[in-house]
Amino acid sequence: MEPSTTARSITVVEQTNFAVSDEGGDMLPGSYHGFFASDTRFLSRFILRLNGRRLEHLSAAVSEHQSATFYLANPRLTGVGAASVAGFRDRRIGRGLEERVRLISYADEPVRLELSLEVDVDFADIFEARGARRRRRRLVSVEHGSRRTRFTYENSGYRRSTTIRFSRPMAIDDGRRTIQLTLEHGRPWDLNLTIETRRSHRAGFPPLPPERPLAPASSAAGAIAYRLCTPRTSAWSERGGRPDVTWSHCS
Repeated sequence: MEPSTTARSITVVEQTNFAVSDEGGDMLPGSYHGFFASDTRFLSRFILRLNGRRLEHLSAAVSEHQSATFYLANPRLTGVGAASVAGFRDRRIGRGLEERVRLISYADEPVRLELSLEVDVDFADIFEARGARRRRRRLVSVEHGSRRTRFTYENSGYRRSTTIRFSRPMAIDDGRRTIQLTLEHGRPWDLNLTIETRRSHRAGFPPLPPERPLAPASSAAGAIAYRLCTPRTSAWSERGGRPDVTWSHCS
């Protein structure tokens, strides 16, 4: 039995690699959310916040199983009215995971915000993540640079690592990656992220089995063990300078 979650899940798939999140694009700890490759979870927490608050989910659209767009709006913040900022998370999966976070302000005056990302990796195998086996406690090391964060786990000569790269320099605040930004009316602000995975071994140890090659997914069969939740048609338009979304829900 797979662990339950309190919200519907969105899955993007490319053959044996897949990413599962909630309808706002966040990957929440304590669930089966995450980015999986080679039957290992290489990203277990991925949460976007503005001024410490999670964004409000409006809609989501999955395109050809390998990509998804999440449509978001800000909650009411100090000095910033609710739905004054539109958020878009464009996600695509292949050998790794790519995401563009785009923010657009509809406020008349410039808006100053702090964007933060909570990221973590537990390197759980797929059976642990789905609750079929008790999770092991792993010692994961973390390295930070201004434009990257790397998580590494090693056991008996074999190593797995996740590297998250940011297109802008980001500060480190209590384990979160943060950036201060100012939004001008109608002018997009973008942050691009890439999540890279690696498996390796020390000299003298037998090599790991080769990763299965990836080919373009042609059907929902690539979803393997996860139900693929595909929302109905959604739209984003501007009426009176405000975002207007046609809500969609998974069937």
